[in-house]
Amino acid sequence: MDKLCYIPGDLVMTNGVPLGTAKDVVYRVTSSDPTKTLELDDGTVLKGVVCLENIEGAELGDKGYLSGDCCAWVKDIVPIPLTPAFLEKNGWKVSLECKWIYVKEDDVKVFRLLDDIHYAVYIGFVRLLEFQHIHQLQHLL
Repeated sequence: MDKLCYIPGDLVMTNGVPLGTAKDVVYRVTSSDPTKTLELDDGTVLKGVVCLENIEGAELGDKGYLSGDCCAWVKDIVPIPLTPAFLEKNGWKVSLECKWIYVKEDDVKVFRLLDDIHYAVYIGFVRLLEFQHIHQLQHLL
């Protein structure tokens, strides 16, 4: 998947550089514009903007709480790695067939690949995509 592809609703983190954000805090994408660019004085070209909001439950005073609009360059966005714990917390169950397979609906299965970083989604016997970040799974669902 293209790493510049963020859509409204995606959960992401930042590297803490964008004003108002903090490292290791989860935010929700409200909009994105992958075509936006800015050339810096040193010739570096920044590409792609993502606008963020707090997730439910965030309160004033929390680390990284956004009190207004916040936009970040895509280079400052940190995708959240998918983990078995995240899958289980969000309703995916370990399959009776194999501990490497997670099932949420009868025909939709997520396979944890041997490197423990990459996952693959199948509907029935058709492999749809391979991914490693939460927002990529969100795009499918």
